[in-house]
Amino acid sequence: MLGWFSARVFLGPAQHRLCGRSVPVFTYHKIAPPPPATRDPFLYHSPSRFDEQLAALRQQGYASAALTEVPGVKGNAGRKAVITFDDGCADVLEYGLGPLARHQFQATQFLVSSFLGRTNEWDVAKGDVPERLMTEAQVREWLAAGHEIGSHSATHRNLRHLNPGEAREEISGSKKALEDRFGLEVRHFCYPYGSWN
Repeated sequence: MLGWFSARVFLGPAQHRLCGRSVPVFTYHKIAPPPPATRDPFLYHSPSRFDEQLAALRQQGYASAALTEVPGVKGNAGRKAVITFDDGCADVLEYGLGPLARHQFQATQFLVSSFLGRTNEWDVAKGDVPERLMTEAQVREWLAAGHEIGSHSATHRNLRHLNPGEAREEISGSKKALEDRFGLEVRHFCYPYGSWN
C-alpha cells in the first residue's frame, strides 16, 4: 500500500501515523529556489530544504524503497519511503544527486520522453518560466548513480482530454521510446498533472 505525499507536507504527527500504515511516496518536481516570475513556486524545493528533508527521513529511521518494492506491502513495519520526481528537470540531477547519495536514498525520475534536452514547454505555454530538462547524457548519469526512470508521457498532455488513440501514444509510445533509448524496461508511469480517468 502506498501513501502519496506532496513534498511540501513533511511528516508532521498525522503524516507520521499514516506512514506506519503505508509506504509514503514523496513527490518532487524541481530542486532549486523558485524564480521570482514562476506561477507555481510550490513545485520548487531549495537544495538545502531537500537535503534537510532526506536527513529528517533518515533520522526517523526510514530507508529507501523503489516503487517496484512496495506493491502488495501491508503496513510499513520496515519504515520504507519512496522518492520520486516529475518532469525530468536538470536541476534535480545537479542538486539532488548529492543529497540522495549522502542519505542513501534511491529515486525515480518520471521523464517526458519527447522533451529530453528541451524545456518544460507545457508550463511555458501557460505563462510559466522555462526550466531545462535532462538530456540523454544526463539521464544516463542519473541511471549510473543507481536511480530509476519512469514515463511521464510523451508530451505532458492532459490525458483526460485525449481520445483513446492519442492517450495510447502518450502512454505506450513514451514507454517504448524510453526503453529503446536507454535499453531498459520502463515499469512505471506517472500521469501528467495527476489527472486520470
